[in-house]
Amino acid sequence: DLFAVFIERCHAMTKKNGFQAMITQQAWMFLSSFEKLREKMMLTDTINMAHLGARAFEEIGGEVVQTTTFVRRYNHIQKYKATYYRLIEPTSQQGKEDMFLTGGNRYAVEQKNFVKIPGKPVAYWVTSRFVEMFSNNTVEEYAHKVCKGGFTGNNDKYLRLWFEIASDTISKKWNKYSKGGSFRKWYGNSLHVIDWADNGFELKNDPHSGVGASKYYGMEHLVWSGISTGLPSFRYDPNNVFFDDVSPAVVFNGDFNWKLLALLNSNVVIQILKIIAPTMHFQAGDIKVIPVRNLKPVNENIIKENVKLSRIDWDSFENSWDFTEHPLVRLSKGLWDGTNVACMMDYYYGELPKASCPLEISWLLWQGECNERFKKLKSNEEELNRIFIDIYGLQDELTPEVEDKDVTVRKADLQRDIKSLLSYAVGCMFGRYSLDKEGLILAGQSFDTCFAQASNVAAGTSITGASSLHRQPGSLYLKTDNGLKKCSFEPDMDNVIPITDEEYLDDDIVTCLCDWLKVVYGEDTLEANLDFIAKALGNKGNTSREIIRNYFLNDFFKDHCQTYSVTGSGKRPIYWLFDSGKQNGFKALIYMHRYDADT
Repeated sequence: DLFAVFIERCHAMTKKNGFQAMITQQAWMFLSSFEKLREKMMLTDTINMAHLGARAFEEIGGEVVQTTTFVRRYNHIQKYKATYYRLIEPTSQQGKEDMFLTGGNRYAVEQKNFVKIPGKPVAYWVTSRFVEMFSNNTVEEYAHKVCKGGFTGNNDKYLRLWFEIASDTISKKWNKYSKGGSFRKWYGNSLHVIDWADNGFELKNDPHSGVGASKYYGMEHLVWSGISTGLPSFRYDPNNVFFDDVSPAVVFNGDFNWKLLALLNSNVVIQILKIIAPTMHFQAGDIKVIPVRNLKPVNENIIKENVKLSRIDWDSFENSWDFTEHPLVRLSKGLWDGTNVACMMDYYYGELPKASCPLEISWLLWQGECNERFKKLKSNEEELNRIFIDIYGLQDELTPEVEDKDVTVRKADLQRDIKSLLSYAVGCMFGRYSLDKEGLILAGQSFDTCFAQASNVAAGTSITGASSLHRQPGSLYLKTDNGLKKCSFEPDMDNVIPITDEEYLDDDIVTCLCDWLKVVYGEDTLEANLDFIAKALGNKGNTSREIIRNYFLNDFFKDHCQTYSVTGSGKRPIYWLFDSGKQNGFKALIYMHRYDADT
């Protein structure tokens, strides 16, 4: 913050009626920590300002360095109007220069207008109608508390990604935890857990932590990412999820305010935040002063539908802690007899036996489902924008349209979806997932906690140990709440899945994949499904099996690390790769949650 010291020091060195010309970071214009500095500066006149924003200098790239240049006079004249140039939109030094010289985006404003806006930001471009909005009630008055959450002071010790820990320790030692994340509205982004053993005793007594906000944990709330290079995004969070200092919350003591969530995700609030927080930081102090007008016209059912659509999308991928099964597996169910899609199958494949299901059909159904969800969410968001624009009387200043890039549910993507299907298949090979039961199966427990071998069922003996590695196929059972269920696809017993350049071993990963595809989609469509997968992957090879094998050899683990990674937390793979070297002589995957001395 040394630049702010220079602003004051240069003012002290300026004679009465003299001029002070500077170029500085723009943070002093908006951040709450500089409010007192802005009040001091309003005692003298701004003559002019060229607000440059990011990328004003060819030598400095990125969005972090955002600047403004101004001339001040050591005097104060009542009703004096300064000239401001808003040059933040051009993304190059030349573009900003051209806009300035042609007089584009020029405003003449009295700086006393800034006092009417909470925090007194230098919001020179704001219309009088926008200024009038700040005479209304605020978000703070509609909530129990608007605050940032706790901080650990030692994330490596107290935080994990949820898939790193044994599943049965969530709620016993670890609690679900929101920690910011990328731009995503309505629902999602929660990937962390926090050590909350004995009600967070150790963390609360750590002198480096700050968990004063823990008194609000367990209350209904919405969260947002406190730092974002794009637009802010607000999400519903279940009350059993704690929140973080970089993922602040609006807390409710009672019923969740769905209408407030919709307002915060609207175009109106985006414009308001461009005034009071036009940086990458969206602090609790910025959110609490957002003006709130009459919310009665807002349809609560639309908002709940938005949350539901976003939750379905988030839970369709395995990095969600509520993921149950892959959508391309789910959508294959009911298609085997061909009654529902006979005409579609005939159209794409001709007279195939009705006892099998082409994978392409599942993907086409998934594509349609994603498109419908995307269109519905976009339509709902635009309807809510229309309502809020009417409520705030901003029809002349805002439009309700939402760009596709700002709709935060995913459309189908063939390569991504096929790669995620292969990841799910590998999970079934390790016993993390099962085709016979939804959700996580094996994630930290012993193998015989979840599975039983036929020869040992009657005797009630354990199936762990070397002797069980040579079981007969068809002898493994999954333990369910309703008793034992024979595994339609059996997980690997020894927790080692080889990846070789040729098919040397009977439990090679490509062989296992073929067996898995037969169970899910049927044996008759195996070759067609392998062709479909190979085409989607786009790897090198002369046959479908060779293309798929090359993917597992060269790219699967990289994709897995990308799936199981979070910004700031790095790569946290749960399947580990053992590799003999660059010649691909031998590779093998193991599952972290089944790692033991035998492994």
